[in-house]
Amino acid sequence: MDKTLLVAVLGALVAGFGWVAVHILSSRREMIARHDAAARDHLEKQIEQLYGPLLGLIKHSRLAFEVAARILPKDSQGHIEFNRFSARESEIWHFFVEEYFLPVNARIRDLMGSKMHLFEAGVLPKSFNAFFQHEVQFEALHRLWRGKGIDSPGVPSLGWPMEFEGEVNTILDALRLRHQLFLRRLGVREQRHDLSNYN
Repeated sequence: MDKTLLVAVLGALVAGFGWVAVHILSSRREMIARHDAAARDHLEKQIEQLYGPLLGLIKHSRLAFEVAARILPKDSQGHIEFNRFSARESEIWHFFVEEYFLPVNARIRDLMGSKMHLFEAGVLPKSFNAFFQHEVQFEALHRLWRGKGIDSPGVPSLGWPMEFEGEVNTILDALRLRHQLFLRRLGVREQRHDLSNYN
């Protein structure tokens, strides 16, 4: 075989292997970038569509309850004493229930029900389940009172889950932190890519 031909064949093989290697690396980078973009999009949806709005609704409900608690009779620990209500105080409580608590509870229920695919790790936390139970009982007993005039003091209350707000806040903080780390990591990668274009 002619030496020139051999050099040409070897050159073509090296160029071919080089092209394959570059193509494989490029494809791998594109696959990682697509994976990162999908993960970032999911993280942003969790924050924007579920946990952020959920925390806002929970805080709204808590603040409305704090306003009601300032008006209504309380025991020495600061808990509302429902058994001490006058007729007027009962009206005030039912106003808060109908104008604030039931509508906000329904919005929380609907939000969580429609965004279950965004739950962190695909798991329904205990406080979320406790909220669902509270919401159903609270609404059912209020409707029974409103529609039939039947009080239900003997029914053990499934009260508002006290850990609900804290758990949502903890998850949201963790998601925000992951999002910031993600953006920093992607920013470094994008800067490297931009710098490589100038070389």
